[in-house]
Amino acid sequence: MKGIHANNAIKAVVILVVFLAFFLFRSQRLPDAVSTNSTEYPAPITSAVNSVATTATEDTKPAPVVEQKAAVPLHTAGCPLVYNEPGHFTASQIGRVRAVEPQGGSSRCQAELISYLIRTVNVAPEEQPQLAFDQMLWIGVTVSTSAMMVSSLPSCSEGDGVCAHNFLVWGMGRDSHVWMNANCLPDAATAGGKIRTRTVFLENSETWVKMVREKLPTMEGYLVEYHARLSEAYKFFDNPYVMEVPANMKNTCFNVVLVDGPPGFLNEHPGRMEASYWSLSMAKRCLMEKKLDVVHIFLHDVQRPLESAIMAKFFSPNSQFLGFIAGFYGELAGFRLTRSTLQA
Repeated sequence: MKGIHANNAIKAVVILVVFLAFFLFRSQRLPDAVSTNSTEYPAPITSAVNSVATTATEDTKPAPVVEQKAAVPLHTAGCPLVYNEPGHFTASQIGRVRAVEPQGGSSRCQAELISYLIRTVNVAPEEQPQLAFDQMLWIGVTVSTSAMMVSSLPSCSEGDGVCAHNFLVWGMGRDSHVWMNANCLPDAATAGGKIRTRTVFLENSETWVKMVREKLPTMEGYLVEYHARLSEAYKFFDNPYVMEVPANMKNTCFNVVLVDGPPGFLNEHPGRMEASYWSLSMAKRCLMEKKLDVVHIFLHDVQRPLESAIMAKFFSPNSQFLGFIAGFYGELAGFRLTRSTLQA
């Protein structure tokens, strides 16, 4: 009887081992099954995609990070190439992307932009940018949509002049490549040179300029000097002035501006008074001269006293307030300026 029980136990152990081996074999093959046609996981974004297409829902499991070589380079005419592999959405990220997609669909650069964005935030904590995913998405989609609107204007498509879409970023960082790709028009190369985009970065730290230029050698970035100090911000508010910027951008009209620099959390830091006031002055000039019909300005870290004062003093009286998006490192506020919103 004991021998029979022993044989049954051995058989049970053998069956269990075979089952476990089969399960492990299947689990090791799961990553190979993830593809752009998968209905279980969100699809990766590639340059062949013109819009965000997936069957994932909020209840779907997050997509596993699968290193896949792109079949074609992740860039389109007019868009700089930064990464060679696509990023992957989680179900939650897909919902937020759809919530801010412009009506009428996405541009050919939109999918690539979001792919770069995904790969920017899905990295080690020490390599992540200060802006959160939702904040970067808001800015990126605004820039991309603004560029598409400019390119579709009759004066741009039918006129004899050159149409431009310009994006100004105060500060350089780990997200600079995202802003270069956000301001892209894939039709620029086929429009006879009539449609041009320009993205300009202004930075006061030589270290950051060197670091970013090593990764993005084609970027247009300049070293600037600030004279105000956080400890004496009240002096600037009492007597604001337009700071000096490079001569080749003094008269440029920027459609979208991101004020995410210079630093402003220590008394010896410049703070963002000068950058904000220059941006407001530029917007007023370009709107009143009818060179632009709308300007979007984003200001980061508005939870701090200085940025809150900048909002109240400069932006709020001259714009339509678009709202806040919170982030781990600070809140982002958006403003829409038109001729009708400007303070007399």
